[in-house]
Amino acid sequence: MEKTLQENEANHGQYLKLEKLLKENSNQRKPLEGAEGLLENARKQALQFEKIEHRKRDELEKELARWTGALGEQVTFENFMSVIQSKREKFKDLSDGLGANVDEFKKLNGILASKKKELEDSISKLGSPRLKW
Repeated sequence: MEKTLQENEANHGQYLKLEKLLKENSNQRKPLEGAEGLLENARKQALQFEKIEHRKRDELEKELARWTGALGEQVTFENFMSVIQSKREKFKDLSDGLGANVDEFKKLNGILASKKKELEDSISKLGSPRLKW
């Protein structure tokens, strides 16, 4: 009987050690449970974000190609603002030049209109409605 009690006591001690080890392993495993699913979800999200990023990059490249065609100069992400600024200055200079030309032509048109009026007045003073040229 004593022998049985000693064996039971030893077995119980071993049982307690194994139970403690099982609890430790279980506690270590719990944070890892479902990690594979979370990792797969993270992979799917990363792939989705990469597709979206690729689509945005393609759209931007198409837009840059359109700007390159419209501006007649190679446009990249790096030189976009400098190209726009140089084109803005060129267009402003062109606009100013055309504005000056318009003003000059308006002035000349006014002079011609007054000359025409003078000529018509001169013709009417001559009193000859039927002049031959």
